[in-house]
Amino acid sequence: MGLLDDLLRKLGTSAQNAVHSGAVKVKNGIENGIDNAVKNAKKRASVKHKSVKFEKLPQNVEEMKAMRTFDQKDEYAVAAFTVAALLRFVSSPEDGKAMLNVLKGPEDVSNLEVQMMYERLTDNEYLIRSYFKGAEPENNYQPKDPWTVEMEEYSNSRDIDNYLYLYIVSGGADNPRQIQLRRKPSTGEWFVWVFEGLLMDIRIPVSEDKWA
Repeated sequence: MGLLDDLLRKLGTSAQNAVHSGAVKVKNGIENGIDNAVKNAKKRASVKHKSVKFEKLPQNVEEMKAMRTFDQKDEYAVAAFTVAALLRFVSSPEDGKAMLNVLKGPEDVSNLEVQMMYERLTDNEYLIRSYFKGAEPENNYQPKDPWTVEMEEYSNSRDIDNYLYLYIVSGGADNPRQIQLRRKPSTGEWFVWVFEGLLMDIRIPVSEDKWA
């Protein structure tokens, strides 16, 4: 047992709760900071709306590559298929990870990213379903058919050469969530670069909210 653990044991439950509360506040502060950054960016820039529809959701790499909307030279398709791959990860981590590896291109999903997906998505499928049109807390995050990913691009989203910030609308968040793509100039293909913003907490479904 470490010195801090020993001290907390001696001080009792109140001190332990205070430390836990502090950790939660730090986590919430980081996420609130990201949300505020998105909100401020949206205020400063004009917004372009894009959407990608899925006739069906891909269940593995082969199905994903065979879909007519799959095109790695289409940045919006790459972002939308990232959402589909994350949803597949919930039910089949092996297939979801393989799909993400294709979408990440030159660099596979890192061990840290895999760990984060397990932590945020285990028993939490509704988090990713919230990125499909029509999925809201009130209907327990059941998307409308066809499954559609709606995105926003701001006028400053391409300020850095070969990088693109897109913002994916969630029915469970006040602000869209950020995903960053990177373009490979030699091929013109886009790949997902940072997707952790899609793993941030959202409002829980009404069916799980004891205060609803």
